[in-house]
Amino acid sequence: MLLSSSRAFCSRADACTSICTLVLTLLPSPSPASTAFDISTSLYLATLLQLRAEVADTDAQLFASLLSSGSVVTREEYNVALLRTQKALKEYRPSTLGREAIAAAVKAKAISKAQAELAEGHANEVRERLAGIIEADASNGLKRDALNRPIAEVAPEQLRFIHLSFLSAEAEIELAVKCFGEQELKEAENLAARAIEQPTWRNMNALQKLNGPDEVISAINALPAGKGTALTRGDLQNTLNDAYRESRAQRK
Repeated sequence: MLLSSSRAFCSRADACTSICTLVLTLLPSPSPASTAFDISTSLYLATLLQLRAEVADTDAQLFASLLSSGSVVTREEYNVALLRTQKALKEYRPSTLGREAIAAAVKAKAISKAQAELAEGHANEVRERLAGIIEADASNGLKRDALNRPIAEVAPEQLRFIHLSFLSAEAEIELAVKCFGEQELKEAENLAARAIEQPTWRNMNALQKLNGPDEVISAINALPAGKGTALTRGDLQNTLNDAYRESRAQRK
């Protein structure tokens, strides 16, 4: 199911754009009384909502086995999540998408300067949270042992980090879209609903999960403490660092 979701993902952004464009051509011309509503803004917000759904689905798929049966998360499952995250950053470009939504709303005089600044900050944070997942994995010393052999299981601290990063990215999207007008957001939700398959994507509760009980974190905390007696490349580097610091201290 993970792999099929990953294969299907590549066309989601294009599908959303096509659907949104079709809907735009079918909408009636706005009357003078409705000039405050801007459909262009809604189109950009709909794509942001689609990104949020993709992030939530990646997170859910990664921890599906852990929640259903207590099975450990394998390195293969973790790598699929990383791949989907990389694709999300490339396909959706959250910082750029946020700026485009703001520009459309400013042009239509549908957003205040203060709200525009807030929205841009939240959109930039989405990129930072997702990019941080990729960067943290690249510098992680727990993926291979001292003989450069891959470690099959993912350490709990890695799982905790990626889950909280996903939740943070979702929360930042929720905060970003709420900076815009109620009409624009409502229309964006209607547009996004035509492209998003998950029935629960409208539940914007990432902030609640970050600030309260979370079943994924509880399941991660119940896992064995970590790598046991396995010696990793990170362990070797830490040993070398300690030896270096001790040597410098003795010379002083």
